[in-house]
Amino acid sequence: ATQSFLVPHRHGDAGWFDWQPMAATYPAALWATSLAPEDRDRIHRLRALEAYDWRTVVTFRAKEDAGHEPPWLQFLEGANPGYPEAILASALEVARGRSAAIRADRANLRTVNIHHWQQHNPVTTEALVQLTMGGPSPVYNGGLLHVPLRHFDGGAGRPGLPADVAALVSAVDETGITLDLVNLSGASTREVILQAGAFAEHRWTEVSTLEDGPDTSAKPSHPVAGPHLRVTLAPTARATIRLGHARHVAPPTTAMPWK
Repeated sequence: ATQSFLVPHRHGDAGWFDWQPMAATYPAALWATSLAPEDRDRIHRLRALEAYDWRTVVTFRAKEDAGHEPPWLQFLEGANPGYPEAILASALEVARGRSAAIRADRANLRTVNIHHWQQHNPVTTEALVQLTMGGPSPVYNGGLLHVPLRHFDGGAGRPGLPADVAALVSAVDETGITLDLVNLSGASTREVILQAGAFAEHRWTEVSTLEDGPDTSAKPSHPVAGPHLRVTLAPTARATIRLGHARHVAPPTTAMPWK
């Protein structure tokens, strides 16, 4: 018989109770905050105790807009290369299903409860946060965004990726991240500002480009001293870069890079 690893989720006068499977959301959030090897080891121990395949992508959107941490973590370790396509397809399926539910909705919107809105919300950001920013969704009920990277449109002067630009974070550890950037425009140059951390709490230390091919190797690195790096992408250009970072070395801020 298949067994599941259970942990107590609540404590009362009689002690611990409410035994349920341990969600990977919380150890993933802990690791994303610290990037410490010992926190990554906790995830490895949890995976070894689980009976299901962590590479599997199941289509759902709960109120937390989270829950796909296991297959994403496997992707970061190189054990789930099809994850980006699978999770994007899943997110699109959720958006289509929720949009259809909105079109078919005949409920009295003055009397429905909050769960009605949760079940009809077509917006899902988990896949984009994981793939483009290299971190998990914020922990539900007040969690902050703990990611190693945030993007800004240098040309338009606004948060987010520029039009036509795709990004994929394929590796994250305590020393740095690996990032693919692609400009899908065939006519226009795009500028991306890469910020170290959601709140510029980290600092980039160096940058190097990676060569394609079976013998992937890094070109000589260039030192960087600051929370921002501007990347200019020619039309149809693709760049795979390795960014070194020093973590939690500056006061967090919500200021835009151009401020």
